[in-house]
Amino acid sequence: MGPSLAQMMIVLGSYVVLVLLVGAFASRRGSTSPEEYFLAGRGLGKIVLFMALFGTNATAFVMVGIPGLSYREGVGVFGLNAAIVALGTPLTFVLIGVPAYRAAARLKAMTPSELYARRFGSPLLGHVLFFFFTVYTLPYMVTAVKGASLTLSSMTQGGVSEALGGFFVLAVALLYTLFGGMRATAWTNVIQGSLFLGFMLLAFFLIPHSLGGFVEATRAVRDHDQDLLRVIPEGRFELRAWASWGLVISLTVIAFPHMLVRMFAARSSDAIRSIVRLYPLALIALWLPAVLIGVWGAAAFPGLEKADEIFSRMVSVHLPSWLGALGFVAVLAAVMSTLDAQLLTLSSMLVRLRLTRGEEQGQVFLGRLFVV
Repeated sequence: MGPSLAQMMIVLGSYVVLVLLVGAFASRRGSTSPEEYFLAGRGLGKIVLFMALFGTNATAFVMVGIPGLSYREGVGVFGLNAAIVALGTPLTFVLIGVPAYRAAARLKAMTPSELYARRFGSPLLGHVLFFFFTVYTLPYMVTAVKGASLTLSSMTQGGVSEALGGFFVLAVALLYTLFGGMRATAWTNVIQGSLFLGFMLLAFFLIPHSLGGFVEATRAVRDHDQDLLRVIPEGRFELRAWASWGLVISLTVIAFPHMLVRMFAARSSDAIRSIVRLYPLALIALWLPAVLIGVWGAAAFPGLEKADEIFSRMVSVHLPSWLGALGFVAVLAAVMSTLDAQLLTLSSMLVRLRLTRGEEQGQVFLGRLFVV
C-alpha cells in the first residue's frame, strides 16, 4: 500500500521548509556582488562542489526514466550509460573543466558564454552561444519537471494533476534560487543529493526483500522474460552504437552550461580534481538500483503501458508507506537539484552578456528578475 496523502504532505513539507531555510541563509551573502550571487564567490570546496555537480547531473531521468527503460530493455541499460559515463564524465571535468576554471578566473568571466566572448574578443560569439545554450537546456528542464509531476500524479492516484505538480516544483526551486543564488543551489544540492542517493540505496535492499530476496526477485524476472537479464548486442547495444552513445553522453554533461559554470565556482583546480575519485562511485551507486528496480518491476508489474510509472509502482507497493513518501520527495529533490542550476545559469548568462557595465548591485537585482 502506498503512502497516505498525510504522510506525503508531512515529508514534503519538511523537505520544502529545509531547502527554503538553506536558501534564506545563503541569501545573507548572495546579495553582496554578482560574483557572490552567480558563483558563490568562487569558493565552493571539495564536498560541496562534488555534491553540486553530482546533484545537478542526476535528474528525474535517473530515478524515473532509467527504471522505465530497464523495465523494457533489461540490465543492459546499466552498461549503456553508467559504465562509460562514470569514467568519461569525470575525465571531462579534468581535461575541460580545469582549463575552463583557470581561464574564467583569469578573464573574470562568470558564465560559459561570457568566457568564450572574452577569450576570443567577440561579443557576437557570446550571444550565439547563449542562444544555443538556451535552446538545448530548456527541453532538459521541461523533461525534469515532467518527470516530477508524473511521479506526483501517479503516487497520489491522480489526486494532484501533472500541471499543479509541475508548478509546485518550479515555485520551490525558484524561491531559494532567487534569493540565495549559486550558494543556495550548491548547499541545497548537498541535501538533495544525499536524499536521493540515500533513498535509492535503501530501496535497492528493501524492495528485493519484499519480493522474497535478491535471488527470488531475479528468478521471477527470468521466468517472465530471461532476455531482460542478458545483453543482446543488437540495436543500441551493438558495439559501435554503444561506444558512440557513451562518448556523446560523456561530452554532453560538461557542455551543459549549468554543469560547466559549477567549475567556475570551485575554490581551486585541486577541488575539481578531487571529485573525480568520488564521482564514479556515486554514479554507480545511483544507477545500479535504478536499473534493477526497473528489471524487477518487469516481473512484478508486467504489461505496463507507461513504463515510466514502474518506479512509483515499486516504491508504493514494496516499501513501507513512510519510505514511499520519502521516495516521492527524492524524485523532487533530483529534479530541483538540476532545475535550480539551470534557472540561475541562463539568468546569469543573459545579465552578464547585456549588462556587464552596470552597477554590481544592479546586476544581482536583474539576475533575480531574469530567474523569474
